Amino acid sequence: MPNFRSAFMSGTTPVPVPSGPENITIEAPVATPGSLALNDVLEFFDLPAGALPVDFVLDSTDIDSGTAIVMSVGFLNAGKTAILVDAPSGGAAWLTGATIGQAGGIVRPTVPAMFRVTPTAAARTIGVLITTAAGTPAAGTVTLSMVYRASRYGA
Repeated sequence: MPNFRSAFMSGTTPVPVPSGPENITIEAPVATPGSLALNDVLEFFDLPAGALPVDFVLDSTDIDSGTAIVMSVGFLNAGKTAILVDAPSGGAAWLTGATIGQAGGIVRPTVPAMFRVTPTAAARTIGVLITTAAGTPAAGTVTLSMVYRASRYGA
């Protein structure tokens, strides 16, 4: 189960850190190979320490010319092999059952967990876990566009 990374995770692009009450918006594309499989992970970026997610849009090209692939979104565990469902992460994955890779499309959070995230003193990696393998994997791109802010400016 390999991990595929955005430019933010490979260190070629720095992640903006909020320094005031502004919202930060970033777009983190990850190129996917034609061999994407069950339990593969897409690493988008590390949410800065003390920051909170506000909203996101996950978009995907058609990365499964079959109709099987399913994805989940949230903070990744330390080993970057699973989505965290602990209290600081909001208690659940922020999105489960996403089938947009089957034909391409977009999706936003479907449960309130992302809005219940608590700030931490360390950065946390946001990613996608492939929870159902592609029927016929195809190369493409999955992009996470996320809005986040400093926790000290609001609840």
